[in-house]
Amino acid sequence: MNVMSNQPSTTTIRIGMVEFIFLMASLMSVVALSIDAVLPALGFMAQEFNVGGSEVQLVITSLFAGFAIGQLIYGPVSDRVGRLPGIYVGFGFFILGCILAMSAQSIEMMLIGRFLQGIGASGPRIMVSALARDCFSGRAMARIITVWRSIYDCAHLRPYAGAGIALVWAMAIHFCNVYHLSSVVVHLDLAAA
Repeated sequence: MNVMSNQPSTTTIRIGMVEFIFLMASLMSVVALSIDAVLPALGFMAQEFNVGGSEVQLVITSLFAGFAIGQLIYGPVSDRVGRLPGIYVGFGFFILGCILAMSAQSIEMMLIGRFLQGIGASGPRIMVSALARDCFSGRAMARIITVWRSIYDCAHLRPYAGAGIALVWAMAIHFCNVYHLSSVVVHLDLAAA
């Protein structure tokens, strides 16, 4: 008689140490990238939303507020339900915040999006610390965290990446405006003929 077990089959996926280190360093850098990539665009945002410099700086403050609140939530929740769900939920909130921020028509909507980004980014960041304690101890943990921090700290080019994105975006908008204007002029010339 063949009896099937009611226990779910679990498959453990093992990754190499190099992949693990870069994955954890990437999870750590989400917060820093969220801050540094937007700094060069603050002037553009102030013009776009027609606000002053102090109001547009709330974009950074709202991210930090969300990050602080998210840490208080994700720590206890990850101890209860596990690390991976916390990472998934965090990225879900982060993506939702990105969508809101990208489609924002007002500074208030931008601040809500950035707040959600902060809540979302805190999940993966907290999970990295918890995973370090779960997987390693003693000198091995110190060594791994040092390598993570070294990779994280090498990403000092984030503001330049943000400036490049803002520049390319501005050039694309300018090109579309010039192209649209030239098509209108051509249309008017054809209509006049």
